[in-house]
Amino acid sequence: MFARLFGIRQLTQAIKTRINAIETSISNKLVFPEKYKGTIYEKWARYWQHLGIDYKDVFVNVIKQSREKPILASIYCTTGGTLYYCMKNNPSEEDFRIQLRNYNADCVMVHDSCLKETSTDYIKFVEKCYNQGIVRYLSLGFISFLWLDNYDRDASLYKAVCEYTDAQYLTFHERVIDVGFMNKWWNLSRKMTDYDVNF
Repeated sequence: MFARLFGIRQLTQAIKTRINAIETSISNKLVFPEKYKGTIYEKWARYWQHLGIDYKDVFVNVIKQSREKPILASIYCTTGGTLYYCMKNNPSEEDFRIQLRNYNADCVMVHDSCLKETSTDYIKFVEKCYNQGIVRYLSLGFISFLWLDNYDRDASLYKAVCEYTDAQYLTFHERVIDVGFMNKWWNLSRKMTDYDVNF
């Protein structure tokens, strides 16, 4: 255990030494000729130099605080890793359309007397909403929503373009038809469970 901690300390010390060496070499190399002093080139170089110093300070402080509070650091790392994983696996509207088409093709292969009514009704309802142009997609990075607007985007009616007749935030939850999370559209999957069993 002590050997492992000693190895981590050696690693952080080596990283600090390397960063300081890079910073020193950059500051030594950034000597401008007299004709460029005070110009935008020097200001641009100084900006990037100071930005690198700021990032170095942040990196060193993060390492220092993670050593002082390892439980809090592990919570932050776990939360950040989980959010990153959810963002990478956030389904798109195209994924929904593909799943909807696949389920529709599966339903076509089953006789009408065997189809579950809730499954077919949901597919017909979503297709009707797409035909009307009122389906909207909202992504929050790690979770997605499909919701219904009042009018098509191309509609030029007064009610369609007036900001006071837009969908209200307080009733937004009533307009959501599906929630996408972790590469899955959950309402669609729930509605299509046992779609070929009708009793």
